[in-house]
Amino acid sequence: MSMPSNNKIEDRALGALRNIIDDHATMGHEFHSMDKEMSWDGYIWIYKDINGTQDKRNYDDKVPVQIKGHVDKNRKYIGEHKITYSVDLEDLEVYFQDRGALFFEVFMSEDGKEREIFHASLFPVKLQFYLEKAEYKGNKKTINVTFTRMEKSADTIYAIVKQFSNESKKQGFGHEQLVQNAIKFGDFRKVTSITASAVGVNNDIEFMKRLGDGDVSFYGTIEGSPFQVPLEWHEDILHFLLKEINRGVYVNDKKYYEEYKVRISSEEEI
Repeated sequence: MSMPSNNKIEDRALGALRNIIDDHATMGHEFHSMDKEMSWDGYIWIYKDINGTQDKRNYDDKVPVQIKGHVDKNRKYIGEHKITYSVDLEDLEVYFQDRGALFFEVFMSEDGKEREIFHASLFPVKLQFYLEKAEYKGNKKTINVTFTRMEKSADTIYAIVKQFSNESKKQGFGHEQLVQNAIKFGDFRKVTSITASAVGVNNDIEFMKRLGDGDVSFYGTIEGSPFQVPLEWHEDILHFLLKEINRGVYVNDKKYYEEYKVRISSEEEI
């Protein structure tokens, strides 16, 4: 089978996302082919009321996206849950000077019938991690970024886009003070409170999954300051949620425990 042209691969990659977005009640897209805009391939539009109309009164955000298409001839990526893929540092620098980017890597079979979509929510504190990592390693051109396979549903992509919108609005541009003053690991002992929120989750397990996918950022306050600032983001951190359940454990009506604890990891282990 002959390999499709670069234009055909790009069209298929853009089409894979367009088809899912078009299934949503109010999300919209504005994608550009043939690299017409520097470092971005367009935008995904979201609206405040997902069952409302696509007009100015209902406008929520215009999220910048980058979309790359590839033929996965040897099936190295199709079927995987997480992958790492090389990204140009020049693109990351451009995103960092702005509000970041929602980055998609689309892998497909040679005939285009199989398509796997991976995403990375590159909000500013996450970009800061990759740029600092590249500088430490001495990388000049590229850095490997972790991408997570995306479920092909309109509600899933809406939650990812809305989550990126929330995080990037909170953090602003990468070179602004909020990101530059992100709380470093060494200062975590000074943190008095930590908050995080995730769009479209119904329980703790779903929240921890989104955390493990790299879509969620933590924010903290430090003694003497009322302001919430982002916590430093790291790629290889495993998070745990520990809950105390004040409920008895019974077997055949006999109580063996008054309460118990549940620990959930960001790799969804319970």
